[in-house]
Amino acid sequence: MEAGRRTDVETSASIKTENLARELEETQARLEAETTLHEKANKEVSEVRVQLAAEVEALSEQSQKLEAEIQQRVANESDAMSKVESLEQALSEATESASNESRLREQAELEARETVTKLQEELNAANEAQAQLGDKLNDGEAFAKEAARLENALAKAQSRLEEETRLRSQASGESEEQVRQLLSQMQEARQTAEQESAAKQSLSQQVEQMTQEIERTHAEAEDLKVALEQSRTSVEEKE
Repeated sequence: MEAGRRTDVETSASIKTENLARELEETQARLEAETTLHEKANKEVSEVRVQLAAEVEALSEQSQKLEAEIQQRVANESDAMSKVESLEQALSEATESASNESRLREQAELEARETVTKLQEELNAANEAQAQLGDKLNDGEAFAKEAARLENALAKAQSRLEEETRLRSQASGESEEQVRQLLSQMQEARQTAEQESAAKQSLSQQVEQMTQEIERTHAEAEDLKVALEQSRTSVEEKE
């Protein structure tokens, strides 16, 4: 009977030993598999990190280029606005000059007309006096000379009036053309400034998008880092 109990104990112990050995083998196999997975995960994470670092660097470089281009656009916009202001000043001066020239021409024309009118009146008076004193030869000759002088002065005054009128018309046309050219240049400068402003806004939006992309990439890298640490901790605990 004692021998039977000893046999049962030995059998039970042998079974337990076999079970423990089998569990040990299974645990070792599972640990080896998890270690392999962990190493594979480490390799994949390393590759992803390298890839993400390259993407971040590329995005950073592109972002810096866009920032430089934005600065250039800002400078271009400032130059365009300065040109607009300069053209506005030139336009104001040209308009004022044209207005002054117009007033001077009008004044000269008025004075010439008044001179012509005055000389015409003097000529009429001389002719009338000559008619009244036509019987007196000497007086007639004097009045004839005066009439000739007045006619000559009248012709000169009329010529002056015509020249002033021509110059006034020419100056007015030149001033109008100058004003038109300045308006055209100012419109082009305004369009340039608007285009530079729109380009600057578009580039700013691209920079903002790239900044968000860089932040997202950094977040993904942090998530991978956390997952790797968790995986390493799990393997260490099981070992």
